[in-house]
Amino acid sequence: LVAGLGLVLLQQVTGQPSVIYYQNDILQQVGFGRQTAAASLLVSGAKLLATLFTVLKVDSYGRRPLLTVGISMMLGALLVLGLGFQLAHPDPTHGSIELGGAWPAAVLAALVMYVMGYQIGFGPISWLMISEVFPLHSRTRALSLATLVNFGFNLLTTITLAPMMAAFDSVQPGRGASLLFFMYGAFCALSLAFVQYYVPETKGKTLEEIERALR
Repeated sequence: LVAGLGLVLLQQVTGQPSVIYYQNDILQQVGFGRQTAAASLLVSGAKLLATLFTVLKVDSYGRRPLLTVGISMMLGALLVLGLGFQLAHPDPTHGSIELGGAWPAAVLAALVMYVMGYQIGFGPISWLMISEVFPLHSRTRALSLATLVNFGFNLLTTITLAPMMAAFDSVQPGRGASLLFFMYGAFCALSLAFVQYYVPETKGKTLEEIERALR
């Protein structure tokens, strides 16, 4: 129960609602302008390819390795996003930020890496794991609880985004987004430890074998 509920909770608090739902806003802020749609299409294409990879390879590589790789990709991407927004200069005239050099391209690459990491790890693997690790006698109720936790924290993360940004901006004016990305990165680091210590490998095992191993 801890493994399943922990995965669907961490799936949300590592920034998925904020980063994926607001990717167009992020791209516009760093100066993509009219090219935002094209950049967003690139991110969506990467997401599709990563999903196909996971569907085809999950039984070859196993659940834990894909979770570890995916979360590590998310962590790296969030560190890049956090650093980029930390170094940026606000541009109130255009409602965006100024990022010099190759930073806009780095932000785009980080978004691509983030969504690919999510689709390799948390996105599909969390739902697969909860269908495998919950006890057979209480699976229906446990799956319902996991779904409630997942969508509840998705909603909570979304509606608290603006207040958290404002709170972080009060700590470091103009750097709220940066601190938010670093916070999500910290949750990714926590997620790596959680996978290491609490998530079992279920590749090639029957549901009965998994339940016996978890007792």
